[in-house]
Amino acid sequence: MKKKSIGFFGGSFDPIHIGHLHLAISLSELCGLDQVIFCPAFVSPFKLDKRPHASTLHRAEMVEIAIRSIPNFVFCDYELKEDSPSYTYDTIQYLNDKYSQQKQNVEIRLILGDDALPGIHKWKNIDQLLQVAKPLVGTRCNSIEVSNLLSSSSKDVLKNNLIDIPVLDISSTLLRDRIKKGLYCQHLIPNVVLEYIIQKQLYQ
Repeated sequence: MKKKSIGFFGGSFDPIHIGHLHLAISLSELCGLDQVIFCPAFVSPFKLDKRPHASTLHRAEMVEIAIRSIPNFVFCDYELKEDSPSYTYDTIQYLNDKYSQQKQNVEIRLILGDDALPGIHKWKNIDQLLQVAKPLVGTRCNSIEVSNLLSSSSKDVLKNNLIDIPVLDISSTLLRDRIKKGLYCQHLIPNVVLEYIIQKQLYQ
């Protein structure tokens, strides 16, 4: 049985934007992923004093409508249902256990933007995580600085899985600020998501 390659993309998605979709689509096509899982976090363990601006319900809905029309992109609410700080390592363990019970031959790849690398040494069980879910790091350049606080094996795994793509310089923080100021945002976010934000009066 051919091994199924699944990309895992976690984050606050507050809100999800074109940069997220561009990264996931590019890595999926370049690396031959069979599926990409979008998994919004309940709250980042590094931002416990700064909860997401939109509720879990709204963030879940925005992710779902953003990826609905993209083949093989699926939504996972595992971390939202946990109602506690979200650790990627725990979620990957949950998914691997689920696929094992279903007797599916699956390889999970961890989708990352290069902006995640400076602080990745703080992630829970990072050495083990990068072994059970090999990373795919979308980056503008083939040579980037990886934290010296990582083990040499984790550094090597990250450096050997850099994928050269034109990363879009968009952040959810920038987007929330533009929405609050009433500035044009249609070049930064899917129309269906922007319409939802306007309808629900989010980020005002």
